[in-house]
Amino acid sequence: MRFCSRGRYVAVGLLEKQKMEEDERLFNLYKLAIQEQQYFLSEHQKRVGFYMGLISALLAGTVAGFFKCERWYHYIVLTLGPISMGVVANIAIQGVDRLYQRFLEAITVIKKLEVDFGLARDRTVDGQNLPTGVQNNLASSDSSWMLTEPLIPYRYLQSGGGGTSKGWVDARMRLAGGGRRNYNGVVCSLFSMVRGLGIVLTFFLLIIGAVKLSAEHPEVGQKVSDLLRRVICGG
Repeated sequence: MRFCSRGRYVAVGLLEKQKMEEDERLFNLYKLAIQEQQYFLSEHQKRVGFYMGLISALLAGTVAGFFKCERWYHYIVLTLGPISMGVVANIAIQGVDRLYQRFLEAITVIKKLEVDFGLARDRTVDGQNLPTGVQNNLASSDSSWMLTEPLIPYRYLQSGGGGTSKGWVDARMRLAGGGRRNYNGVVCSLFSMVRGLGIVLTFFLLIIGAVKLSAEHPEVGQKVSDLLRRVICGG
């Protein structure tokens, strides 16, 4: 009988030890997921700053070069500036999208672990056991949420949905709650505008070059102007 009791205590001790080790492993994973979330958001912001700086330099160089152009072929060469702006903007959209995706994926891991830890459950706290001053502060119905709500804010919990973690991530790549564009959506829209600006500036410089060419070589310039007119007007 004594042996059975001792064996039971050993088994319970082993189970508790295994649970503690499992909780510690999950907690370390939780800290790692939070670090990844912060890292990818920081890298996203750094990447946006890098690409915007590069685009600003290309735009400034294009504008400065425009005022120094004298011959028709100068304008043609100058189209490399806006073309490069469009290429950089396209690369930027893909790059920041990937980093924001990893940021959101880290959040899905955090959400799952918070549920495992019980942080998403409603709480029931006995206010009678709290100090008198705290009880008075909680007497108002406006403060009752401190006794009943989960440790995690409701707004954060209500941002679920999507059916799967992939669906949740895909739904939030560009949009926040209510269909509004989120931070990444605004950034990608800005890069899309840069891409469009690059196309407009390219055609603008080509037209100016064609006009200059017509002035210097009327025969050739007329043919180039007709070609550009067909391209811009779609035939």
